[in-house]
Order: sequence, then structure tokens, then C-alpha cells
Amino acid sequence: MASDADEFRHESLEDRHSIAKYLTALAEAFANGNLTFGHNGQAIDLEPRGLLKFDVKATRKRGAVKVSLRLNWQEDEEDRDPSVGSLVISSSGEGEGRRR
Repeated sequence: MASDADEFRHESLEDRHSIAKYLTALAEAFANGNLTFGHNGQAIDLEPRGLLKFDVKATRKRGAVKVSLRLNWQEDEEDRDPSVGSLVISSSGEGEGRRR
């Protein structure tokens, strides 16, 4: 079992195709219920269960673009009420996307 202070952090410059591969791997790991992050001998294993808080933020300011994805859950809490509303993520500029 993980201690209360396990932490993993990685930062790098990647092209968009590499980012797409990371996001695909992340989606598969969430679907399987087991995420492992590792780099330079450091690693952390996580097992998301129950409902997860999903926070998305996208900004554009003076030519700098930032997209933040944040996922949170409590390891000892599996039953929570889902939030109301649907997120739309689109790959086109038309605003039509996949509703989840």
C-alpha cells in the first residue's frame, strides 16, 4: 500500500504525436483501472475506483496556450454522486465534439 506522501512528476518537451500516444496510454490505463507512471527509476502505481473528479481548463493569453487536465479521487471512497452536465471535446473548430 502506498504511503501518504507518494509523488511522481515529469516534465518534458514533446511533439503533438507523442502527446497523443501518452493520452491514449492514459485512457487505456484508466479503462483498465491501473495507472503506472515511471521515469529515471522513480515510479508510482495508482488504481482509480469509483467516481473521479475531472477538471479541464483551456486558456489562450498573448499567444501562450495552456490546457490543463486534472483528475482526483479518494482511494478509500468509492460511492459519490456524479456531477450534472456534459463536457464536449472537439477536434474541429466547429464546436461539435464528443459528449461524454
